[in-house]
Amino acid sequence: MSRSPSNRLAIGIGTCDVAVGLCQSRAERLWTLLQRREVKALSLGGLTAPLAIVSHRSVETPSDRWYNEEGTLDTLRMALAEVHSPSNLPVAGRRHHAAIVLDDFWVNHGVLRGDFRSMRKRDVEEVARAYFSDAFGLEGVSLAIAISVQAGGDAVFASAMPRSLLTGIQETCAEAGIKVTCLSPRLPRLLDRTQRDMPDLPGMIVVVADDLLQVAITDGSHWVAYDAQRLFPGETASDTRLADQARTMFERWADESASTCAVFLSGNAVDTAPFERCFAKVHRMSGTDVTYASPALGLMGLAS
Repeated sequence: MSRSPSNRLAIGIGTCDVAVGLCQSRAERLWTLLQRREVKALSLGGLTAPLAIVSHRSVETPSDRWYNEEGTLDTLRMALAEVHSPSNLPVAGRRHHAAIVLDDFWVNHGVLRGDFRSMRKRDVEEVARAYFSDAFGLEGVSLAIAISVQAGGDAVFASAMPRSLLTGIQETCAEAGIKVTCLSPRLPRLLDRTQRDMPDLPGMIVVVADDLLQVAITDGSHWVAYDAQRLFPGETASDTRLADQARTMFERWADESASTCAVFLSGNAVDTAPFERCFAKVHRMSGTDVTYASPALGLMGLAS
């Protein structure tokens, strides 16, 4: 089968870098499945990534512009320019569609409990907007809200993103001739993948990133609570400290002791032993415990 370049891009937008990858075409993916080939990996600058990414470009943000919207948009503009350069023949001159995943630094998350069964999506979004305004002191009009209503309608997982950043991303992509078809934070994408593989048990999903520890508590079918803890340089090197922080976060929200809780580890690869000393059971979620050489490359992988 000839390799026909796809027009789909996967983009990861971190706090310090941006990665843009060209995805396999659907025909290539289907051919791979039909042949039942062994899934191999492609080395991308120290990252082990799925073959869904054919090629990629990664651009670092200058250190004095880390965690800055304008700096991030300029980095995105540079990465897209490299992808569309004349030397990149499979990509240059083609109309593309992009799926984008944002680092959770840019986002606030929350779990809302109540009866949402008869509410319209717009009304649920307004409830979430009011929650983020009250809880974090954010201007409601400055937020773009994304929601996921759980089965049964008694819980909502909500995310609030800066409207200015999302508008800037869409405009920057449009300038490069790219249509954004999906733009979402990292955590909801990761939770969707994790939930498909996890047993139907109450417990807590622990997501470890380079600079953020996040937990989502579930009763087996619905999200119960969400919490996050910013991590400083060196903290991710101590798995014992991460386990202690996760236990503290669980006990902040749950009535039960951590010794009765099952934990599902996701995100960066960590040693399970310290978590096994704190929690009843520890499960490592398959396919999600990859430590990437660059945060943006990991986000790109989720977008692919």
